[in-house]
Amino acid sequence: MGYVLTSYAKTKAGYRVIFNIPFSKKIALSHFVRNIVDQLRENDTRKTIHWDGSPEKIIFIYNKLKSLDGWEIKRIEYKTKEESVLK
Repeated sequence: MGYVLTSYAKTKAGYRVIFNIPFSKKIALSHFVRNIVDQLRENDTRKTIHWDGSPEKIIFIYNKLKSLDGWEIKRIEYKTKEESVLK
């Protein structure tokens, strides 16, 4: 579906996976949004998104997702490239 698996690990609750989702690929973005909608139909879901794209694209994604009932941003953390390299 256009995702790139970068990491996975077994946890007490099952598995935790980390994907790189290239939002420039329509199929990847469409599948990502569809996946969130499907999960929300069953129960609440939590996604952590680390973004290295432009602020305009962040706003684009936010506007697509905010149309879902109950969608809200809990926390925004800004990091400079220097902070990302140091960690």
